[in-house]
Amino acid sequence: MSTFFHIHHDGDAHGPEAQRIHTELIEPVMRDLEERGRLDRFYVLNFSGPRPFVRLIVEPRESHGSNLAREVLASLRSRARELDFLGEHDIQPQGKVA
Repeated sequence: MSTFFHIHHDGDAHGPEAQRIHTELIEPVMRDLEERGRLDRFYVLNFSGPRPFVRLIVEPRESHGSNLAREVLASLRSRARELDFLGEHDIQPQGKVA
């Protein structure tokens, strides 16, 4: 089952801020999950509008589905704090994260 996250930012949908979200925030977290065998695949899409966002779609390995959404959210927020990049409320799950 896929889990969706929206990462809101103030830049252009395809500009430097969105690129930084991809390379410095999402990729390291997803690479770690892949290396630990928890992640099957992930997708990243950029959306424009009054408040642009990056949509992260995560597909867990079958045995890790129930816990992975919480783990991804915590990892993304922790990484954003380390980078002093984005606010905690800029990274939001779409749907229920138990």
